[in-house]
Amino acid sequence: MVRTLRRGLAVVLLTGCGGGADVAPQSTTPDACKVGEAQLARQLGPELKKVVLRTPLPMKPPPGEDAKPAPSGCALVYEPVGEEMPSELPAGETMEAGADHQLAIALADSAGSVVLTMIDPSKPSPGRVRLVASARDVDADGQAELVIEESDGEVETPYRGLRVFAYAPGVERARELFAQALKVTTAEGLTIVPTWKTGAIDGKRAIIYDGAGTYAIYTFDPGTRTFTFDEAATAAKNPKPAAEPAPPIEGQPAPGEAKPTDADAEKKPTFELP
Repeated sequence: MVRTLRRGLAVVLLTGCGGGADVAPQSTTPDACKVGEAQLARQLGPELKKVVLRTPLPMKPPPGEDAKPAPSGCALVYEPVGEEMPSELPAGETMEAGADHQLAIALADSAGSVVLTMIDPSKPSPGRVRLVASARDVDADGQAELVIEESDGEVETPYRGLRVFAYAPGVERARELFAQALKVTTAEGLTIVPTWKTGAIDGKRAIIYDGAGTYAIYTFDPGTRTFTFDEAATAAKNPKPAAEPAPPIEGQPAPGEAKPTDADAEKKPTFELP
């Protein structure tokens, strides 16, 4: 069960002094990164090693308001204290080898209280991973999403992963839109780590993997509100393998060879027995 901690909305009244007019009352929401980090420290206690990344999550203002989007949420990437003893680690691995990053998301609920949610590791993740967080509009709705890129630091067989979370004003929990390993398999059977980008395919918003000309395409499904693998779009985008030539028919010329003519038969030397 997910444990949550909350902190309410703070309201500050500022009044003028001297002959100046009163300043209009202003309401300010708590700094989600600071509040979320304090909640994380209380929740994990000595199990928290450090917070390694704080990413503000901008919120689109309600329709009709001219105010610029302001950070009203926060993604916290943190590292817990390792549970393994040095003798329990795999051969050749040290306590400092590989990051063990975890994710928590702090968002304000409808009452303005900051709620911290601990996020489980992604299903494709092989174990310890390093996380990089950013906010960008993936589904082209004008509201940024939280993008998490994963890597395990391996060189020979690297793992890379991609996760996307949607969040909204007054909703205390983010919703996962996408979680897949970053990999494509070429026509030759080689598995490689692709680059990725967003775009539109047949009028649908898409996440596009590009691995040296080999593609995997995930389009947005309005029903499930997730990005799912689009087999038809992927097949249409990938180059078609060259068809193998049909075997020659006995007595017929091979492809590319000219059919013998009567003139060719006359040129052939004839031999007569004495």
